[in-house]
Amino acid sequence: MPGLKELLAQREALQQELEQARQQEADRALREIVAKMREYKISLQELIGTRAHARSRTQSTVTRPPGRRGAGVDGRPSGSQTRTATIS
Repeated sequence: MPGLKELLAQREALQQELEQARQQEADRALREIVAKMREYKISLQELIGTRAHARSRTQSTVTRPPGRRGAGVDGRPSGSQTRTATIS
C-alpha cells in the first residue's frame, strides 16, 4: 500500500492532468464556437443578447473569468488570464 507522501504526489499529478485536459477541452470548445459564429455571421451583440444593449447603447463590456485562457473571440490567442472585449 502506498504511503501518504506518495498518494499526495499522485493526487497532485492527477490534478495537474485534469486541469490541462479541462483547459484543452475549453480551448477546443471556444474555437468551435468562434467558427460557428463566423459561419453563421453571428455578432457578439447577438450572442450576448439584448441585455447588453439595454445596459448601454454606446458601450458594453464582456469579461472572461480569471484563469480562463486560450483563443480570444477572434480566434487568436488571448495571452492574458482576463480578457475584456468592448462592444460598440
